[in-house]
Amino acid sequence: MTDTSLQLNTAECAIAYREGRHDHLANLFLALLDKFRINTYFTLDDKTTHFVNVFVKHFLFYFSQEDFNPTQAQLVRFVELNPVICNVAAMSVFRDTDAHLQILLGQQRNFAKTLALYNPRCQTRLDRKRLFDASSALATTWYYAFFENYRVGNVTRNCWEQMRDHLYFQDERLTAVTAQMHHAFFGATYVDFEQDYSIKQVINRSVRNWIKDSAVIDMQPIKRKACVITQMWFKGHSVYRCMHKFLETLAEDFELTLISLSNPNNVDAELFAGGVRHFTLADPQGFAAVSPSPFELAFYPDIGMNLESITLSNLRIAPVQVCGYGHPVSTWGSEIDYWLGGIDTEDAESATQNYAERLVLIPGAGVMPNKPRYERRWNHQASSVVRINCSWTGQKINFLNLTLLRRIAELSQNPVHYRFFPGGSVMSGAYLALRREIGEVLGPDVGFQVFGTLNYDTYMAVMEDAEFTLDPYPFGGYATATDALFLGKPIVTLEGKKFFNRSAASLLYKCGLEDLVAKDADAYVAAAVRLVDDIAFRQEKIDLIENSNLDETIFADDSSKPFKSAMNYLVKHQDRLKQETDRTPLVFK
Repeated sequence: MTDTSLQLNTAECAIAYREGRHDHLANLFLALLDKFRINTYFTLDDKTTHFVNVFVKHFLFYFSQEDFNPTQAQLVRFVELNPVICNVAAMSVFRDTDAHLQILLGQQRNFAKTLALYNPRCQTRLDRKRLFDASSALATTWYYAFFENYRVGNVTRNCWEQMRDHLYFQDERLTAVTAQMHHAFFGATYVDFEQDYSIKQVINRSVRNWIKDSAVIDMQPIKRKACVITQMWFKGHSVYRCMHKFLETLAEDFELTLISLSNPNNVDAELFAGGVRHFTLADPQGFAAVSPSPFELAFYPDIGMNLESITLSNLRIAPVQVCGYGHPVSTWGSEIDYWLGGIDTEDAESATQNYAERLVLIPGAGVMPNKPRYERRWNHQASSVVRINCSWTGQKINFLNLTLLRRIAELSQNPVHYRFFPGGSVMSGAYLALRREIGEVLGPDVGFQVFGTLNYDTYMAVMEDAEFTLDPYPFGGYATATDALFLGKPIVTLEGKKFFNRSAASLLYKCGLEDLVAKDADAYVAAAVRLVDDIAFRQEKIDLIENSNLDETIFADDSSKPFKSAMNYLVKHQDRLKQETDRTPLVFK
């Protein structure tokens, strides 16, 4: 179907350029880039394909003219749209912006335009220090805009290496706060989970310096008052599903207030006797939502998915501040005191290496497993091709995982067909490029399908009609693993030392499927190949899952009372605990 909203009058472009009305021409391009930013294209018909090619051709042509001179504000906006430019170019026959970047590098007055075009798909390598030498302010805007490419920017070897080079470079002048910096805070773990701490420390310092004068919190803690700070407190979201029972139990002992970072219309206010306050950085008076603060406990189900949560986590809103597994990665240097974890999912010996916060362990996974809201269709049809679910969001589809999938396909006697579910991460035109690049890494002989946005029931039905599931590494899935087991699908996982690569393994151990928990990449490949080729072995695992009472093993894991006990203990003993230098995990059974 043709997208009729995409229009560009090329004659108007030529006239505007010839007459020197470069601001008008820039606005034409920015308007179209913003349309690509808010729309995702899962297919392109011939007319839309032609338009994309025409737009990219004209945009790159005029943009790389040395005398093309937009306003400074427009240039900044082009830099902010770096990930959109990257994806739109990848949708076109140009594939990347490299050639035009090379043209710019030979020109004067090219700095902002160079930053706009320099993205992970470029083969060109620029010295990032020289970019900061030219203008640290604009280079900072670019640095965080570039990071937004983490959503699908780790698929090819070149992109993966570019993103890692970007993470590893951190200039002392990287101090300003930008609207896109949360992409680095959140996305760094997907780029390199062992080096993500460094950029998080930079961001925390930047945020604290930014708010030190404007956000002075007047703490007046009152006993039995606690706040919950999140953007994700609405029905259906995984954070809500995994944390609701915890907060329901906590509300027995504390008057809860929700500090909502999301659209007020979406909030579920049922548990919050203290009401709902709304905080946004867009409101100059936004900090009034947290000051004065009557809370003796602040609980963050998640931190890092937006700038608001990062900002508040760098403030002292309550004497005791705790974060949960909504996004299971340490904040590395905020004002959070404790990290809520699960005995089954944490490597306690690695606690001080994995968290800047002190780890608090409760029984189970540290989250409440939710039984899927889906009625099984029993729709699995026998197939000569082994269909394998890869229920991975776009940022989890990386070059390492795809090379493992390629090895599995090459070593298997039976043909395989991979099914990817990247979800909402394929925004801003990223889907088509993602699909093409997956194919390039897997090779021409490996079958695969990349699904667009699916509603929940359709997603579960597609998952049900497959043979088994693969958990990604290093950032695996917990909710997706429970989905697979609920559907009777064996899972192969590669176990590591952090929650996000141990949570699926914890479920498999409970189900007696420990032989599907790999300790290294070779074992992961071997287990998957055996599930592909050894039909009797695969059926044995399916029968084991189907004959298990998951309601008594996985879905009966109610650790809400130990959670409440832990929160009460942290509040009651806060003064003594803060004097302790020992960061050994606190365990509540």
